Amino acid sequence: MVKVVVDGKEVVYGPLVTRSRFKDEEWFAICLQMMKDERPDLYEKRKDDKEFVLCLGMAIDLEQRYEALLGLLPQSAYSKAGAHPKWVVDVVERNTLNKRITQDDIKEILDQEHYEREDMISEIKEYLEIKEP
Repeated sequence: MVKVVVDGKEVVYGPLVTRSRFKDEEWFAICLQMMKDERPDLYEKRKDDKEFVLCLGMAIDLEQRYEALLGLLPQSAYSKAGAHPKWVVDVVERNTLNKRITQDDIKEILDQEHYEREDMISEIKEYLEIKEP
């Protein structure tokens, strides 16, 4: 979490916040603070180079956002920095239900005339991988 003061106003920024609500001077102050925190070796040398500060700030921001999103994944093997984005996408896709497909599949189960109610419930639980308590 980055906190900066711009024109007497405290601005708070984190990896899951969108940039669009910040004025240019606020975003520059955020990038400058991220650079100071993450790359102090470059801060003293390049803090007056606005273009460099913005580019590095955006790179740091992108890395932090990626790490924050990885941290939200339940799959521990892919919840670490360094996991290839394609692997993460594949895992998320495999573990995410598509609403339309799921609705169609459940409707197909419900439309089976030869199923008793309990059989339907059992089939739906199996489809959704719901385990009995």
